This record gives sequence, structure tokens and C-alpha cells, in this order.
Amino acid sequence: MSFSSDCPPRTPHSQIGPRSKPTLALAVWIGGILMAQAGVMWFNPSSFVDDPDAYRRIAWTLDQSGVFGVMWPESEAKPTAFRPPLYPILLSTITTKASDATIAALPRWRIGTLHLLLNAITLICVAAISAEHFGRVSAGLACLLIGIDPILLRQSTLVMTEPLATALTAWTLWWWMRRPAETAGSRWVRSLIIASTLGLAFLCRPTFLVWAFLLASVAWIELPRRTAIIRCGVIAAVMLVTVGAWTYRNLRVMGHPVWATTHGGYTILLGNNRFFYDYLSEPFSWTAWDATPFLNAYSDRHDASLSTADLWQIPPESVSPLPENASEIDEDRWAGDVAKATITSRPSMFAWACGVRLMRLWSPVPLSTRDRSTLGLAVISAYYVIFGVLFLVSMVRHKGRLFGAPWLAIWAMVLALSAVHSVYWSNLRMRTPAMPGLAVIAAGSIARSTALTRREDDR
Repeated sequence: MSFSSDCPPRTPHSQIGPRSKPTLALAVWIGGILMAQAGVMWFNPSSFVDDPDAYRRIAWTLDQSGVFGVMWPESEAKPTAFRPPLYPILLSTITTKASDATIAALPRWRIGTLHLLLNAITLICVAAISAEHFGRVSAGLACLLIGIDPILLRQSTLVMTEPLATALTAWTLWWWMRRPAETAGSRWVRSLIIASTLGLAFLCRPTFLVWAFLLASVAWIELPRRTAIIRCGVIAAVMLVTVGAWTYRNLRVMGHPVWATTHGGYTILLGNNRFFYDYLSEPFSWTAWDATPFLNAYSDRHDASLSTADLWQIPPESVSPLPENASEIDEDRWAGDVAKATITSRPSMFAWACGVRLMRLWSPVPLSTRDRSTLGLAVISAYYVIFGVLFLVSMVRHKGRLFGAPWLAIWAMVLALSAVHSVYWSNLRMRTPAMPGLAVIAAGSIARSTALTRREDDR
């Protein structure tokens, strides 16, 4: 007779009572974290005031004209592909009928509510993943780690994509890391949900296309062959449709098949230009690069009296002059060409810059700037050092099991971000999509090593 047969059957009361208490406590814990985040958003006078990446402008234009583009009062909307479409589309659904893209068009409380909802998705998914693999106590710690993450918390007070990107990552990981589906129908549904989320994530940040490719590769490693075929096929199909639809839209309205954005040229130039390379040639410093000379040179890109080759210190034949009436496509291509010319003319410095960008992407210590206080830098550094220690303890405690199924999806995100941002511009903010998965691993530091083994045996 098996051991389980000697145990009395669970009654409905035993299922609801004891098990509901830790679940309720975790729900209250998540609610408290969200209330704290709401307080930070509300009492910060600068929350959602600025629009550094023109997301509010694009959202207002879309609401007013139905065109995904940029419009100013009493002017026609000009289509754009400068930013990915998903976040501005979400913002357009909560935009008021204001006369311009000011804060009146998107009141602070509306953006704050949207960001809190996205952060709630992140917290719930992180809690669910951690509870399934490590237990509810670890789930509480994982929620705390992601809920007070200084970079994510800061970005949640801005009109930026980090809350959306993080929520989409957490949602994808939850569906990926749940117990395996047992029926053919559920395998298809699960794969469709994962693929659809990855498609939306690509429309939030093109970097997610790299993650989707890596996840398809991971499926072949950790899933049964039939399930892997379904998962890879659905991901490939959905991503092809999503990228194809966005590319076709840009071809139709802008005359060029832009598959990502027209911001990529500027982003790679920002991390690969003579001014940044000269900064890296100086003795190491924790002071951030002053981009003022770069911005001045970039603002003079239409000045025919200035030599592009001399200004950017690149071979004269490598880049054509940029006319005054250059299109958005031409601007993007020109910036990419200058970056490529810089890379090819200084390959050793490019290799060094890749290493520096990679280090800064994952560094626990932010660089010093004029607008960052010493106390603020100390608090942020202390948080990430503690996070890193918990992460390392978890890796040691659970040994190689965290490098197997289903954890490879988290490492795939780390690899995707590292590959992209070692070449393009990089800072701490770029790593936020990886933080939900890393928080789950770090929270495993307080779980017994047998906890993960026991839950893996149940899968």
C-alpha cells in the first residue's frame, strides 16, 4: 500500500483554510508594494511631466488624427516609425481631448494608474513563478526585490516603456515556466499565449525579437519533441506575422520597409562615436560620459559648411552628406553609417567599448552624474549589491539546477540583452526586462536546496 493511501483525504475545508492564508498574505503583501509605488508616483512632483522620448506626443497624435506619427497644433500628422508602437497605442486609449500633447493630454493619474496595473502584472507573475518553484516565502522576497528595484521604480514615474516591457517579460516567463501542459490542446493554447506576448513585446522593444529567437532554441533543448515543434512553430509564425505587419505598415506610409524603428541608427551611433571612444581612452572613472560634444555635433549634421569626415573623424568616402530636407529614413541610415565608419576605423576601441557597455549593463553601481546625489547613488548601489549577493547565494545553493529547464528562458533574456546592448547604447535601465526572472532566482536564496528538487520532481 502506498504512503499516500494511509493519509486521510483532504476535505474542502483543509484545502481552503490553511492554503488560503499564505495566499492571502502574499496578496496583501503585493497590495502593500503597489501602494508604496503609488505613493512614490504621486508625491514625486516631476512624475510624468517630461516626455523625453515623445511617447506622449505620438499618443496624442494618434488619438487626435488616427495616425501613428507626430503632430503639432494646427499642423498635419506626419507618420513615424521612430518609436515602437505598442506603448503609444496604450497611452492613446487614456488620452484626453487636449489641444496639444501637454500634461493635460495625459494627466498624471492616468499614466500612473496604467503603470501600476502593469507593475501589478509583474508582481503577480513573479510571485506565481517563485511560489511554484521555491515556495511562498521566496515569492514574497521576489516581489519585494522587483517592487523596490530603484531603476524600475524610477522609470515607473516617467513616460517610458520599462513598466510595459517588464510586465510582458514576467507574463511570458510565467507561462513558460509553469507545469508542462498535458494535452495537445493545452500545448497549442500555451504556445499561442507565449508567442502572442512575444509579438506584443517586440512592438514594445525590438530587442524582444532576439529573445523570441532564443526561446525557440530553448524549446528544442528543454521540451519534448512534439511540444517543442508546436512551440517553435507558433512562435515563428506569430513573430513573422507581427514583424511583417509592422514592416508593411512602414513601407506603405513611409516608403521604406522599416522592420524595427528609425531610432536604431541613432542608438548605435550614441554608443559608437569619436567622442565616446575618446572618453573611453581616458583613465577609468565612475563619472558618466558627458555627451554634450556629441549632441552638438549631431545637431550640426545638416550644416553643409562642416565636413562630416572631420567632425566625426571618419574616412571621407564612408558617409554621404545629409541634406537639410532629409527624411526620417535618411536620418536613421546616416547615423548608422557614421557609427559603422567609426567602428571600422577604430576596431580595437569598438571591442573595448563592447566590454564597457556590457559591464555597465549589469553593474551594481550606477555612474555618477551632476544630477545624482551621493546618497541616491549609495542607496541604489546598496540595493543592487544586496540583490547580487542573494543571487549568488541562490546559484550556489541550488547548484546547476538553475541552468536547466525551465530556467533557460531567464538566461536567454540575459543573453539577448547582453548581445544587443554590447553593440548599441547601454546603461542600467536597459536591463529592466531581465529583472523579473533574476529576482525569482535571487529569492531562491532563502529556499532550501531540496525545495527546488522537490518541485522539479513534481513537474
